[in-house]
Amino acid sequence: MDPEDKEAVLVVTAAFPKLMIMLFISYLRLKRAAVRAEKDLRRSLQANGVPKKEAKELAAAYTEWTSLRFWLRRAAFPAALEGIRSAGK
Repeated sequence: MDPEDKEAVLVVTAAFPKLMIMLFISYLRLKRAAVRAEKDLRRSLQANGVPKKEAKELAAAYTEWTSLRFWLRRAAFPAALEGIRSAGK
């Protein structure tokens, strides 16, 4: 490995933890905003006459895309998730 390659690996390795922390903080902000939007949507639907149960389901579907489970289900191992889910019952 050339000295330049070693230096590049070192720089990437040093920057990785900071990148992961920043990504995690961004995800938490997104999740918080989605939860607030879900509450607002549910309240608005209920105020306009939608039954409570249906409003809750619609609002949950609205923010489902921010869930890590949502993305893992659609990833390369949906069968593994089904196995985990059935084992917990």
